[in-house]
Amino acid sequence: MNGRQGLHPGVTADEISRQLGTDAQPWSAATRQGYISRLRTWLGRDANGELYVPNVDARHGGYRMSDSFTTDWQTLRDLAGRGLAQRECVASDLQQAPDLVEGTPFSSVPSGRYAWSSWLQREMLDAIVDVAHPGRWSPEGRRSACGAPSAMRGLLAEPVSEMLYRDLLRIAW
Repeated sequence: MNGRQGLHPGVTADEISRQLGTDAQPWSAATRQGYISRLRTWLGRDANGELYVPNVDARHGGYRMSDSFTTDWQTLRDLAGRGLAQRECVASDLQQAPDLVEGTPFSSVPSGRYAWSSWLQREMLDAIVDVAHPGRWSPEGRRSACGAPSAMRGLLAEPVSEMLYRDLLRIAW
């Protein structure tokens, strides 16, 4: 899917079929088109009435997501990127990022349903722990109570993060 919001921008229809099927038995074009159609219906339209998954358009190279489509994952990445790149935004952007966390990514998906998502889940967990670590956005964050909510939000996603538990112990001490 094309667009900055996709997980794999620029992949072809055949690549989508292989990723969601297997190399040995990729989805057929009809299966792929059926699922894309369902996705299009499920996601619906943006505030301007445009489809989040527009119909295939040769000018745009096939399937793509609308430019208005966003995800919490993309928002977290944007906040973290700005927060780490610009010192004056560090506290506000890196403190806002964990507020997007509601649990472990893909935790509501049945085991084995989306095998392709395991690497992405690990990437998401690492990024969440990184931005939830109070020391990332403030040297005082490691020791001050203001860092506790961030660390606790991170633990919603990665309940076995030793770093975040150490942060909470430092804050409590």
